[in-house]
Amino acid sequence: LKELEVDGTWPEGRHFRAMRVQESKSKAANLNAALRTVKDAFVVIYDADHHPDSDSLLLLWEKMVRRGVDCVQGSYYMRNLSDN
Repeated sequence: LKELEVDGTWPEGRHFRAMRVQESKSKAANLNAALRTVKDAFVVIYDADHHPDSDSLLLLWEKMVRRGVDCVQGSYYMRNLSDN
């Protein structure tokens, strides 16, 4: 992960930062530690095992602007339910 962080070839001004949260015992503690360092106006968090549709973020953004909301939590669907 540190190699990805220093790579510097992220498109369109994107950044990647790897963090180790020593005192963490949960996903929530990891997210809280990371969110304290965010300086950007917008943050998107996906689980590592999620594979969102390529246009899902744009569709979400458009709907958030249209409805005037600041935060969303999404549900998911399994594409390969019969395989699992």
